[in-house]
This record gives sequence, structure tokens and C-alpha cells, in this order.
Amino acid sequence: MPIFPTATGAPYSTAQNILNRARQRLGDRLPTLASVSGKLLDSTQAFALQAFNSAWHVVQDKLRYVGCSQLKDETLITGLPVTGTTDPAIENTLGWQGYFDGVTLWPAFVLPSNMRVPLNVWERPTGISVPFPDRPNENMVDGLPSFVKAPLNCYWMWRAGLIRMPGALSSVDLRITFSTFFPDFADSGNTHWFDLNVPIIGIEEVMANALCEQVPAAKGKFAADLESSIAQFMADEIGQKQRVNIQRRARTYGRGRGYY
Repeated sequence: MPIFPTATGAPYSTAQNILNRARQRLGDRLPTLASVSGKLLDSTQAFALQAFNSAWHVVQDKLRYVGCSQLKDETLITGLPVTGTTDPAIENTLGWQGYFDGVTLWPAFVLPSNMRVPLNVWERPTGISVPFPDRPNENMVDGLPSFVKAPLNCYWMWRAGLIRMPGALSSVDLRITFSTFFPDFADSGNTHWFDLNVPIIGIEEVMANALCEQVPAAKGKFAADLESSIAQFMADEIGQKQRVNIQRRARTYGRGRGYY
């Protein structure tokens, strides 16, 4: 399970700063003490924590839906055992409990605990130091084909919390990209939950609007602001990606002519 970043200098905002921003928008008075802002309006701190985590869920779901890169991750699983059966009707599966080769469950091979759903799966034979292919294995959303098992899986599907594959006749490595999630906020030792960093860069406006939406008296009044702030957040992220791609192409173009 991922942990909240605590490194100094990281460009994250704290939950307290977002609470302050939401309180200001709701017309509430800003707190005068540094670490007493763990509430909204006259609500208890317990309500504020629940409201913040509910908003946190909403924001992550919305950003995941529009493809936010800060909610994507990848993992490498090496040495996945050979299928335990050649029966084409028996699938091999990979999940949080382990890898099932059709006969035996191998608990040492598991999906990451912070994975929401897989996005792409690449495959290569184990023990060969070659790059993974450019094209990922085909995601068969309507079911795996039934054919004689081969050295590689080539196909996969996601169903009931498991990556399902035909089963390979050789040991394979898998590279898996996936949508991820961050855990709920909670007190950690002597650190209050509202003093923790919110581990998505530039999320302040989005979270403040989502938090305002959690207050019963303001329900529905910040929905448009929330959607607008998400659109602006993604526009900023896409713009950054485009600038990086332009710089990368410029460097490649320059090297082709004998200079950087």
C-alpha cells in the first residue's frame, strides 16, 4: 500500500491548506491556530475527516476516468511459472492472492496492492534480456480464445479481480501498467491527518471544490466548479506532456544533424 509523501520540498499541498481553501469558499472564518483546521464550518473533526476522504474518493475516480497520469503506475513480475496444464479450457490467473497455473496456486506472484484495474500487459520469455515488445498483449474484453497453449500467453482479460490468461508453455515476465489509488487520510502517529500531504501535484482547486460538495448545505452549488477545475487540471497536465514531447523531438532532431 502506498504511503503519503513526507519529503521536504515536495510540491504537494497539505490537507489543512485544502480545508482552509474550502472553508473560505463556504464563507466560514479561517482558523487562527496552525493545526486546528481539521473541521468545516461548525462540524466536528470526525465529520471533516469523513468529508475529506469522501471528496478524495470522488476526485480520484474523476481523474482516473479522464486519464490522469498521476494515478497510473506499473509493475514488473518476473519468472511467472509455466502453466500446470495443457487443457485449453483451463485459464491461468494472476490476482492479489497469487498466481494460479491451472493446477497450483503460487502465492509469491501477486498483483500490487495499490492497483485498481490493469491497463496494459506486455510479455516476454523469462531469462532473456531483451526489451518488451512495443505492442502489449491483446485485451480480450469478451473472453479469452480457446486454442492449444503456446510458449507465450499473447492474450489477457480482466474479470472478477483477476488477470486471466490462456497459460504459457514457458516461464514469462509480465510488465503491467495499471490505474492506482491513494489510501484514505488518517492520523499517523503524532501527525494529524490534516497535516499530511495530498500526494497529487496541483490538486488544490479540485479538492477544495469536491470538499465543498460534501457539505450538506452546499450540495450541488459547487458541482460546476468541480468539473471546471478538473478540466483545467487535465489541460495543465496535457500541456505539460506536449511541452515535454516537443522538447524530446527537438533534441532528437538536433542530434540527427550533429548537434544537441
